[in-house]
Amino acid sequence: MKFKHGNYTIEVEDCDNVSKKEIKKAVVEMIKTLKDDDFCAYEALWYSEDDSQGNPHTEKFKTRKEVIDFYNMHKNDPDKFDWWVTKRDRDWYVIEDIVI
Repeated sequence: MKFKHGNYTIEVEDCDNVSKKEIKKAVVEMIKTLKDDDFCAYEALWYSEDDSQGNPHTEKFKTRKEVIDFYNMHKNDPDKFDWWVTKRDRDWYVIEDIVI
C-alpha cells in the first residue's frame, strides 16, 4: 500500500489484523515526525551603540530569504554592527553561518 501526505509518499507492506485506516493514521504520524526533523529557522543578531550592557538584538525568521532581506536592508544602518546571521535547528543550535 502507498500513502501520500503532502510531498511525502510512503509504501507499507500489508499487515495482518491491522486496518488500512490504522496504517494510514500511523503513516501520517510518521510523516509529521519527518517534517519536524526538517525544522529550521533563521536568526539575525546584531549590536547597536545603545547597548550599554553589550546585549545583542535578535530577530527570528522562517525563511532564508526573509533573514537575508532583513540583513541587506539594515546592514548599513549606522547604529547596527557586528552582524551574525544563522540557520538554526529545533534546539536552536547553529547549523549554518550565513553572515559572520
